[in-house]
Amino acid sequence: PGSPKSRLSCSLGNALARAQTVEEDLEQFGLSADEVSQTCGLYKQSVVAQWKTCRTPNLRRYTLSIEDVDRVVRQLRIFVPMRYIWALFQEADSNGDGCVDQDEFLMMVAKLRGRRPLSPTFYVKTLFRSLKERYTKVFQILDSDRDGLLDDDGMATGVRQLNPHINFDGDEVRRLLSTLDGGASRSYSLTDFLVLQAKLRRPPPAIDAALLSLSENEQAAYERAFVDWRDAKPSHATPSPHELKSLLVSLGFPTGTDKVRRILEELELERHAPVELVHFLYMLVSLGAGSATRPRRILRPGATYEEAYSMGIPLEELWELGYDDLRELHNSGWSAKQLHEAHVASTQELRAVGFQAC
Repeated sequence: PGSPKSRLSCSLGNALARAQTVEEDLEQFGLSADEVSQTCGLYKQSVVAQWKTCRTPNLRRYTLSIEDVDRVVRQLRIFVPMRYIWALFQEADSNGDGCVDQDEFLMMVAKLRGRRPLSPTFYVKTLFRSLKERYTKVFQILDSDRDGLLDDDGMATGVRQLNPHINFDGDEVRRLLSTLDGGASRSYSLTDFLVLQAKLRRPPPAIDAALLSLSENEQAAYERAFVDWRDAKPSHATPSPHELKSLLVSLGFPTGTDKVRRILEELELERHAPVELVHFLYMLVSLGAGSATRPRRILRPGATYEEAYSMGIPLEELWELGYDDLRELHNSGWSAKQLHEAHVASTQELRAVGFQAC
């Protein structure tokens, strides 16, 4: 019969076994055999951990919650803001049960790695509300006939106005427009406009998520190494990619100068901006440093305002996720001062829903 541990492993192995071939996986997900193997291995580890802590057999599941997904994605060295995980998880969770299965998770990884296209809904959800409002106003100005649509010229004008730092030629603009839902008819909605702007924005580096891969001892050791190295340099000297590469190699992380440059671009530091400690730690984690997988406070889709309040989710983050009912925020425990300082409502709006003072 075998030991309980071997029976558990056998049961999970049978349940999570996949019949697809390497070729079928490549066609479906665009992931290599090694990438699929690594992803499925970490998926299984997460399920095993959940089974070990769940003493009620009927409650054991073969799927991942959003907290599990966030943790495994970070183990794969994919670091994105919480709202990216939130938006993609909602798409992947097709039956709305708050979990994703193994193939759904593989598709999430494929999309995050750029192997499969992300949906328009995802792109729109990744925009900050302030940006979405700004882009919407620009669209409305360009939509001179008020029919809710722009043609190629209107879209191209919007692209150039909102992205003056990017040098587009006509062919590049046409290629971008062809990827939108309105590309075939050459008639573009506000959603198309927002999706295009989101695609043109460089994804923000999720430094906070990356640093959760470092244990306290690891972070302290790398901080000391960076500070000692920086203090030995001439005052205010900005390190070159080659100098950073040498430091990384000395700490046991061999890499090339081009790789360092790419990470600096992710951090938007390619224009000789100063490299701070958190940037250096992000570099290390991107190159494989870190033995920890510390949990990140993450809100499950469908959570109530009360649950968000009890978890201590920052108001700014909650607002970006669409939790914008001032009365619900008030009833859940947030103070007028907190809402006012988070710039989510005016004094008049707060008083209208029951707040007495800011």
